[in-house]
Amino acid sequence: MATKYQEVADTVRKRIENGTYKVGELIPDQTTLAAEFKVNRLTVKKALDGLASEGLIYKQSGLGTYVRGKIPFVNHERDVPVDDFRGAYQEFGPDRIKSDVLAFDVQLPDERIQKNLNIKRIDPVYEVKRIRIIDGEPTVLEHTYMPVKLVPELSKEVCEKSIYTYIHDELGLKFGNAFRKFSALGADDEDVKELNVEKGSPILEVEQVVLGIVVTTGIASILLTNEHIIDYNTGLAHAVFYALTSYPHIEERHLHGEVVGYGVLILLLVDKNEEMFKKMFEFNRSINLPTCLADIEMNEDDLDKLVPMVCNMKDIDHNPYKISEDMVYKAFKKLEEYSKIN
Repeated sequence: MATKYQEVADTVRKRIENGTYKVGELIPDQTTLAAEFKVNRLTVKKALDGLASEGLIYKQSGLGTYVRGKIPFVNHERDVPVDDFRGAYQEFGPDRIKSDVLAFDVQLPDERIQKNLNIKRIDPVYEVKRIRIIDGEPTVLEHTYMPVKLVPELSKEVCEKSIYTYIHDELGLKFGNAFRKFSALGADDEDVKELNVEKGSPILEVEQVVLGIVVTTGIASILLTNEHIIDYNTGLAHAVFYALTSYPHIEERHLHGEVVGYGVLILLLVDKNEEMFKKMFEFNRSINLPTCLADIEMNEDDLDKLVPMVCNMKDIDHNPYKISEDMVYKAFKKLEEYSKIN
């Protein structure tokens, strides 16, 4: 059964294909689509992000989302978006992809690995080398290094299936951003052996460093049932996110997880959960997530406009108690004071 965001994506995709939404024109904004499909804005955003990765739409900062239309040379059966973090196992499915593990080891990192992963010489890393076989053809020679402290108890058996699923589902670690370098090279002896290509034939090399974000979904969001219908409500942390990202400079220069992480601090202060707030504050600061308005290029003068926007978001409808503007305003102020002395 299709999920809500897939239903939204399928409907918008059909409207693009049948000309309801014409190439070069704006599609309805997230609030309008959320009202039409009776879902929250986060669900709509996820649907539109997927369509953007297919190349069907694109976002113009400060203006909205436009229809690009189908890209002729894109083959969605095999092509993977450049910003996709689902992993090949999720992209192609277990029936189409297999992994042949050539090496699985734990070692101390050399200087290059230390620099790329921002770890110390004494921090052990996994070294994993795999051949990814898609539709029976060896397609990717993959060489991966991962800090043991971030991916504990990784095994060869996991590597034979999906490292992504283990990291995402078992460890609760999400992928944030990535830095990628693309190079066009001639196949070397190892490529010839493992990928069954001729020596010197063109090979695309992708070197990437992926940033991981530890997610606190249970704090940022709420999952409940209403009259036996599952209702996913994104809570106060996301209400803060949506209000803040209405400012173009935040939308353009700050990641989703950054702003929601800041919203979690506001949520915990409103909830008077001092113990958890202090833990999350230290955690946010330790990984350079925002802990004050200045970190997201705002100041206290913005609160008179910002706070009503937060409280007008439908994302707080299912909170167990009514959230007032005064409660939210005091939470912002308290966070500013706490940040200055800690």
